[in-house]
Amino acid sequence: MLAELPSERKAEREDIDVTGPSSAAPGLDTFPKLLAENARIRGDRPASREKEYGIWQSWTWAEVAEETRALALGLAACEERPSAERVGRSIDQTLEKGSEQMNQAARTAGDKLAAAGQAVDDTALEARVKAALIAAPGLKSSKINVDAANGIVTLAGTTENPDKRDLAGQLASNVEGVQSVQNALVVRNP
Repeated sequence: MLAELPSERKAEREDIDVTGPSSAAPGLDTFPKLLAENARIRGDRPASREKEYGIWQSWTWAEVAEETRALALGLAACEERPSAERVGRSIDQTLEKGSEQMNQAARTAGDKLAAAGQAVDDTALEARVKAALIAAPGLKSSKINVDAANGIVTLAGTTENPDKRDLAGQLASNVEGVQSVQNALVVRNP
């Protein structure tokens, strides 16, 4: 004997209509309309049951309607796509912002590189001036401090007489790369 299919079974209770919408309920021609009507009429009654891990689970018509609504809204949200114009604007804004950040980083790196290069140039200029002072006979260069900043050389310290003070200034001004000399040497008697 063949088992009866679920669709062929008759309702065991009189209050459950398994035949679908009747002529007495016009307008219930779609699943959402029928589900909403059943949730309204039979809200707290079981709409479906299933056995999970040996335990019967039951969903009411109100729960099924709410879950179905949430699922439909979720699917509808998946279908929302931004317009090509909006996507294009977003890409343009991202590229522009990235370009601005790269330009700023390049400017910052260039500034730091220029500052580092200037520091190296100043140090090299100080060394060339110091070498010129050491090479001068009779000038005690160990008592002369040399500082350079952007091509401007400052001489500080002491010399024995005004002539040696002027000589140190003249030697420093003759070094390549020196734009000007600030001679702050003080004359002291030995």
